[in-house]
Amino acid sequence: MIFLILGNLAASLSDVAVKLLNGEVSAFQYIFIRQLFSTLVIYPLWLKQSKQKRKLYSAKLNLFRAHLIIIGSGCMVIAITHLTLATANAIFHAAPLMMLPLSILLLQEKLTIKSSVLSLIGFSGVIVVLRPSEFELAVVFALVTTFTIALFNLTAKKLPTEQTVVSTLFGHHYFHYRSLAA
Repeated sequence: MIFLILGNLAASLSDVAVKLLNGEVSAFQYIFIRQLFSTLVIYPLWLKQSKQKRKLYSAKLNLFRAHLIIIGSGCMVIAITHLTLATANAIFHAAPLMMLPLSILLLQEKLTIKSSVLSLIGFSGVIVVLRPSEFELAVVFALVTTFTIALFNLTAKKLPTEQTVVSTLFGHHYFHYRSLAA
């Protein structure tokens, strides 16, 4: 629970940092530095595991998920720079709502009446926050971020069970770092 609270605090501070930078720093620079620090935090935990537990299974899936985060992070920086924090975060938090149609399309999950009604109520709330009369291009970037978060969450179901959480996180950060450094 403590790590969940600290993670949410770090995410909030990250959003505030992006807003304070106000586009003065390249999105790629910001993402590179953020990923580098994240990798440095995860690296000692990864090293502490046995060699067998460090192994990444399904490299293509891990690479795909890492690139989802890079795309989503870049779009997040643009969205937060040009939208209010409240609007951007309202859109980002619609990712679970977007997961429902994606899970039907990609995972052939069944739709229930309860989940349909709740999703429609949630989407209605997002539309109220967006105020369609004030729609701007930054909203598209926020929606791309939301889509990448939803797809990232759904693809977690496809991760091999023998791959540890620490190895998954380190692998994603390693792929991020390598992609951004290239």
